[in-house]
Amino acid sequence: MEGDLVLVSGASGYVGSWVCKKLQEQGFRVRGTVRDLENRSKVEYLYQLCSYPDYPIELVEANLLEPDGWTQAVKGCKYVMHAASPFVIQNPRDPDELIKPAVDGTLNVLRAAAECGTVERVVVTGSFAACERSGRKTGTYTEDDWSVPENQRSIYARSKTLAEKAAWDFVENLPNDKKFGLSTILPVGILGPALSGNRGESIDMFADIMEGKVPIIPQLTFSFVDVRDVAEAHIRCITTKEAPGKRILVNSELVFYPSLIRTVAEEMNPQGYKIPTKTMPNFVLRILSLFSSSIRTLREIAEIPVSTERFKNVLGIQPIPIKKTLIDMAYSLVEVGRIRKTAQYQGPPDQ
Repeated sequence: MEGDLVLVSGASGYVGSWVCKKLQEQGFRVRGTVRDLENRSKVEYLYQLCSYPDYPIELVEANLLEPDGWTQAVKGCKYVMHAASPFVIQNPRDPDELIKPAVDGTLNVLRAAAECGTVERVVVTGSFAACERSGRKTGTYTEDDWSVPENQRSIYARSKTLAEKAAWDFVENLPNDKKFGLSTILPVGILGPALSGNRGESIDMFADIMEGKVPIIPQLTFSFVDVRDVAEAHIRCITTKEAPGKRILVNSELVFYPSLIRTVAEEMNPQGYKIPTKTMPNFVLRILSLFSSSIRTLREIAEIPVSTERFKNVLGIQPIPIKKTLIDMAYSLVEVGRIRKTAQYQGPPDQ
């Protein structure tokens, strides 16, 4: 499969950039979509993702809500990885700010893939939020679980559920001569190294902790996965025979968040950082959740055990330990300029 052309939508995003990097490292030709090629601060780093790649990355402009650009973007591709979708925790005033780009954008990409004639497999980046069980939190969540969109208070979660449902319905209704293999990747909370200083919800939340903007840490337990494992899962979906037709939850482990932050504090605070280790009383978190949809969302996704069966046994991935994930993330944010370098900063241990 080396040398095959792969389209990656949302190439400048947190997940998309890692997908592009890993594809290049494994010898694929990569075409990435971005919203604005002229925004050099957002896209310039993509040309240096991989040292001495077999094929330089090709970047093209495409907008999720404009179908015309996707026909040209998909042209000649054997595989498509649709990683572009807005991610925010705080609910927007207008739900369509998230829902329309997620659903319509996914369908625009899939329509272009179906009409292209060369695409054999498509991987859509979804979310474990599409596997919630309304009203019950017992047992491990699996790919057989489907969220009920109208019951989801998080607009982001609803957008991911509706987009994934639209993708499966679209492929099911395609005529046989236009069908392709579809896989959906459903990651839990994504952490891990950043490849640029670009802002993003996942990165900003952790950067705020490193910068001391979050003085106390909520006592919650979350499922997390490394962004590098998420990217690798995308690639395994085009190289693994059993992947098409499957939803695949991507999860490393369920961990107590304060213990993770303490691990990073032990590593970084001697180097001049002030990462907090004080925890927030649970009653305070409950009160705050009454006034903040983002905090309410965090409480709702806490303590949910998520299956790793397909991730490990179908895709064959052994997850990176989350403590390593977070330490690598901390160093990366300094190295890419997202967090200031202190006078005591020593750099990553492997340098």
